[in-house]
Amino acid sequence: MRMLWWFLPLVALLGFALMLIYRTYRFNPPQGYRRRSARGIHIPPMPIAHKLSELVKIPTVSHSDVSKMDEAVFIQFQQKLQTLFPRFSSRCERVIVARFGIVYRWVGRNSDAPSVLMSHYDVVAAPPDHWVHPPFSGEITEGYVWGRGTLDTKCTLAASLEAAESLMGQNYVPHQDIYFCFSGDEEVAGPTAPAILSALSKWGVTPRFVLDEGGGIVQDALPGVRQPAALIGTCEKGQMELIFTANGVPGHASKPPRHTALGCLAKAISHTERRPWPLHYSPTVRQMLDILGRHASLPWRIVYANLVPLKPFISLISGFKGGEFNAQLRTTCAFTMASASDATNVLPRMAQARANVRMLPGQNSKSVKRRAQRLMRGRQIEVDTHIFSEPSPVSRTDDEVWTMLTQAVEEVWPEALAVPYMFMAATDSRHYSRISEHVYRFSALAWSKEERALMHSYNERISLKALVKMQAFYEALIRKL
Repeated sequence: MRMLWWFLPLVALLGFALMLIYRTYRFNPPQGYRRRSARGIHIPPMPIAHKLSELVKIPTVSHSDVSKMDEAVFIQFQQKLQTLFPRFSSRCERVIVARFGIVYRWVGRNSDAPSVLMSHYDVVAAPPDHWVHPPFSGEITEGYVWGRGTLDTKCTLAASLEAAESLMGQNYVPHQDIYFCFSGDEEVAGPTAPAILSALSKWGVTPRFVLDEGGGIVQDALPGVRQPAALIGTCEKGQMELIFTANGVPGHASKPPRHTALGCLAKAISHTERRPWPLHYSPTVRQMLDILGRHASLPWRIVYANLVPLKPFISLISGFKGGEFNAQLRTTCAFTMASASDATNVLPRMAQARANVRMLPGQNSKSVKRRAQRLMRGRQIEVDTHIFSEPSPVSRTDDEVWTMLTQAVEEVWPEALAVPYMFMAATDSRHYSRISEHVYRFSALAWSKEERALMHSYNERISLKALVKMQAFYEALIRKL
């Protein structure tokens, strides 16, 4: 009888292992799947490269304080578009919205199911230190266009307009109206995008399809997966600030209490970081893991084939490692700012820390605040919040609009798997999710992890090869709209 108690756990463990093996055995790519080779694109690179270079030279730096924005620079950019894309500008009606917004309308054969191609032309500041080429030089050298905005995201603006310019040269007329909507204050979450949306509503325009910046073509989408993936954002995380405040008694630092306000705050931060938000498989991430996981190598395919039974293991590993994979699976909390005393010999009366929180779809700012308050229970820490945006709705991936988009991707990158993706940053497209169930975030750009890190950093640049494929994608997409 005593031996039986040892035998039962062994049988259970063996059964669990056999279940994992069986599920992995059946977890294969769809029948008939065949990996395709990359296709050559026959578009000369220099026309779009020179146009992007000219746009980069205009330092359209946005500020949360609109009085600090040089409006003349933004007007210069708006006028430059008219000269760089003359055929497009002559055929499309242009409206300037709220000073910094640009809306073009390309009239199609029909107007009942219009599309919106979005971008923003403002950029973050770029101190010239550490740049190989000055950030607003627009240098074309070494196979790249260099400068602030080449990746984020004057490239998509230039590529979409150059694609339209090229198609107009072939006397092409789209099936439906296409609106090109460019905001000038996306980087500071300014009011231009909502103003553009209000203008479209006033004109009676309800977009059937919306595309903004977002995911791209990557080789390292998931651990263990080398198959190139086209990550198309179907939703984006919400963003808020958690504000932790600890109060203390000011005085001379030569006679400190056991814990100062800053010390208490440090313990609160450490307590929070050791308890990440629970892992949750959102429908978007489940779909992504199911599609890409079937192409993973062992042992990772075992993990993707058994997401539910291995959930504790996945939670432990992803939480320990952090990074992009972990951010797809849970609400994240990153402490980024802190303040306390103004002098090293003065005890702080108050210490405060701020964390940037990115919320999964299905969660909200109220639930995040409640959890933070529970974590701080008994710690004499006040919890406050500043909400930027709630998580966006999830766009559809089960109809002809999604199929149209993925087909355009496959025409340019046939080797890549088009998969839904949860975009972790905030874009202007979130405003459109209120009126359209087909809002997608895809930058049409093949880039490595190192290249993605150049956004908002120094030496931002885009390759001529990537620009050509971006233009080709927009041409393929416009032909389907």
